[in-house]
Amino acid sequence: MQNKNEIINKAIYLQKSGKLKEAEEYLQFHYSNSKDDTNISIAYASVSESVGKKDIAIKILQDAIILNPNNALLLTNLGGVLVRNGKSKEAIAYLEKASSLIPNNIINYTNLACAYAEERDWKRAAASAEVVLSQNPDSKFMLKLIAQSSVEIKNYSRCLSAYDKLSDLQDIQYQNIQSSASSMKIDFSRKKPSHRYVELSNQYEIMHEKSLKEKNITFAGIVTFLRVAPFIRKKFKNKEIDSMLDYGGGQGKQYFLKDLHDSIGKNYKNMESFLNINSVKIYDAGRPDTFDNLGKIYDAVICTDVLEHCDKLDLPWIISELFGHSKKYLFATIATYPAVKILPNGENAHCTIEESKWWSNLFSKIAYKFPNIEYSFLVVNDRSFDNVEAFTNSNLKV
Repeated sequence: MQNKNEIINKAIYLQKSGKLKEAEEYLQFHYSNSKDDTNISIAYASVSESVGKKDIAIKILQDAIILNPNNALLLTNLGGVLVRNGKSKEAIAYLEKASSLIPNNIINYTNLACAYAEERDWKRAAASAEVVLSQNPDSKFMLKLIAQSSVEIKNYSRCLSAYDKLSDLQDIQYQNIQSSASSMKIDFSRKKPSHRYVELSNQYEIMHEKSLKEKNITFAGIVTFLRVAPFIRKKFKNKEIDSMLDYGGGQGKQYFLKDLHDSIGKNYKNMESFLNINSVKIYDAGRPDTFDNLGKIYDAVICTDVLEHCDKLDLPWIISELFGHSKKYLFATIATYPAVKILPNGENAHCTIEESKWWSNLFSKIAYKFPNIEYSFLVVNDRSFDNVEAFTNSNLKV
């Protein structure tokens, strides 16, 4: 007769071999004879969930908890199954009890952080994520969760430090862009933009004015910027950047943030200090009060989450303008997916969605006229910032 360890080991072997159905039948047989055994119950619930029988998995664990109400392992496993199957509110009670029985259990607090986040209890989500990170500081999933939670509770310094850590963990390699053999013909300009530029600029001006009146700031400039600020800082290093233009910087609220921290806890009095620059100006097509800032040259120009908002007719002259306002360096980020925001006319805010090859070709042709300007840009292919392609005319690592 097999002992319980042999049963569990064989079930694990079958699962790892991809024989889930066989593992399910094997554990079902032994579970029917050993319903009071915690480990067999957990193993059977696990394989049941793996084959899509989530309700059976939940029932197995609930029955086991009736027999062992203070078993933290059962409580943690049931909480995890509930979270993964959209029952976070129900999961929290089990997970909180498990955490009281076994404090600082990393699996339990991972599930708790997810459950709280699903219920939009951002303070508790952040607190649970911190417990996980205290034991596993390189957990990308928890760093993203704490960044999101920190934004929701307006703890922007913690958000920035989490993104700073993520930028260290995300080993992005910049691909070198070969210079184009010739420049491209540019049909429009700032003085004579296309009809689409005028139309879109009006849409953004309406959105800015409406958000200010309603005190619900649209394009505040904070959330997206915090995600990319660590990449900008890395690229600014050793370039002696003193002045910067944030082209398309929205309301510029990112530059009102104070008392910021990086991933190792170093303090910065504001965003300029974090980026190691002395001055920043903002230009935004939807804010006429910023138009005068285009009449100057800056050490660096950044353009984050902007170019995909522009029509293809105008992108050549807009990118040329980015180069034209930079003395040393240009940095941009570009999304390749639809935006969350919808314009007042019903159009998606991302009106130019193209893959990285299209963007690199465009930059190469525009950069032909600006051989002394170093530039880099990130093409972001998903909202989670996992699929990022990076390009530069200087073959460097992030």
